[in-house]
Amino acid sequence: KRLMDKGHNVFFISDIIKNKFLRLLLNPIIIVFLTLKTNSQIVHLTSYVANPLLIKLFCTLTKKKYIVSLFCLYSSRYENFKKFSFYKKIKSPQIRKMYFFTIHEYLLLPCVDNLIMQSHGIANSLPHYERYKHKIKVIPNAIEINHKFPKWLSKDISIKERPLNLLYAGGIEYSRGTDILINTFNELCDKKVDAKLTLIGQMGDYFSEKLNFHEPNKVKLLSKLKREHFHREVLKHDIFIYPSQNDGSPRVILEMLSPGIPIFATNLPGIVGLDKKKEFINFISDKESIIKKIEAYINDPSSFYLQSIKGRNHIRKYNSTKYVSKAYEKLYS
Repeated sequence: KRLMDKGHNVFFISDIIKNKFLRLLLNPIIIVFLTLKTNSQIVHLTSYVANPLLIKLFCTLTKKKYIVSLFCLYSSRYENFKKFSFYKKIKSPQIRKMYFFTIHEYLLLPCVDNLIMQSHGIANSLPHYERYKHKIKVIPNAIEINHKFPKWLSKDISIKERPLNLLYAGGIEYSRGTDILINTFNELCDKKVDAKLTLIGQMGDYFSEKLNFHEPNKVKLLSKLKREHFHREVLKHDIFIYPSQNDGSPRVILEMLSPGIPIFATNLPGIVGLDKKKEFINFISDKESIIKKIEAYINDPSSFYLQSIKGRNHIRKYNSTKYVSKAYEKLYS
């Protein structure tokens, strides 16, 4: 609404074409039509919505700028799946999709005028990076800051007389490290740590035989939630754990920093890029490091509370839609 009030045109193609496959097929035609109809000087797309060769041809013929925002990188994920058999790979929709998106990524840098990334660390892994790195602009992810939303920081952090509530959100699948998290939680249960675990997200290609919890009564599985419901669920928990094995600059970390819940996450480039000084994200690598951090939290939750304040203040300054929109405005000009 704010965009339209300023004279901009906003189109939600998913509202126009409901079928996902048909939408993917018609995306290039729709993009060309809307660009010509609105007389736009810049075609700025999110990744994977259209064939880069087609959009490059259109922009060259019409003398328009072609920009793409790339939020994650599939071409660097093969290492995660090397131990799986060829049969498991071709059986997996997730891995089949990865090969398709990799072809797309190989075409991006040669075709675009600028490629927007959220982290230098992710950009370094792009195909053709050394040749075309001058085209890359790093602009962080943005988050809508709701100042009226309740803060996690205002909750009672004492856990002496109640269970420790652990939270994960994202795809429930191998590449997001949910195997690691489940094994960690099982070990905590075996050690008689009074804890509960909530997993929020869609079940992906899960390569374990099953979700094997030692104490399933202490685990809650929730499907993907709307943003307002998601944040209210966050406030019920003490720690957010994100042991992803390969990621871009995950928006879910920003969503967790906004209310101010303590965060344990792997030191992937896109996540480190959010906390370059390592002041408010507690970096983990494996089961043992997660358990060590949890034990530290149980012994001294107040120190994690202080980190959360830093994280919340940081993203409200550097990841607000206002701050990031100014970076895009500078790029467009």
